[in-house]
Amino acid sequence: MKIASSVALLLFLLAGSNKGRTGTVPTDDSPTASALSDKVADFDIKEVTLVEALSKLSLEPVAGLHLGIEEIIRDKGSEVADRSVRFSLTLRDVNVRGILDTLCKSDNRYTWSADGSSVNVYPRETIANSSYVLNRELDSITLENISRPSDALNTLTRLLRLSEHDGPRGGWIWSGSVGQRFFAYFERGFQRG
Repeated sequence: MKIASSVALLLFLLAGSNKGRTGTVPTDDSPTASALSDKVADFDIKEVTLVEALSKLSLEPVAGLHLGIEEIIRDKGSEVADRSVRFSLTLRDVNVRGILDTLCKSDNRYTWSADGSSVNVYPRETIANSSYVLNRELDSITLENISRPSDALNTLTRLLRLSEHDGPRGGWIWSGSVGQRFFAYFERGFQRG
């Protein structure tokens, strides 16, 4: 089962490149449009970071919500992730799109876009930076002699943006420092300490 899920993930990876970070506008009948339109009755957070707020959103019962965040790259692996921007919100009967807009206004270092069936939250400073690794456009990719899904993933993480995942509400976090980045995937939402 894990291998089948990983192979499905590989297929999604090939569509994951997001040139210029403009994202796509989901059509009215797409899974992303439906998830973005779903309302959350109560969304209360107190003194949290954007990652913590997104973790809470990822656990809401919203069908088809694939949510990921790319954290701001730290200069050195020994540095602690910047958790200085904290905020509190009380939102009632707001759709997912409104929650995402409010969260990115609360920590304006970030923005979000829809890409395929995923919602990606990423550093605003990377928009249209063609030298940034996740903005790189690939003409083609060939993977040979891959014996395990992790072999392919390790190769692909060096080459393109991952934006879609397996599971009905999969999620991801890309974090780390210059030269030492890592992805973490979650089948049902995500939590980050």
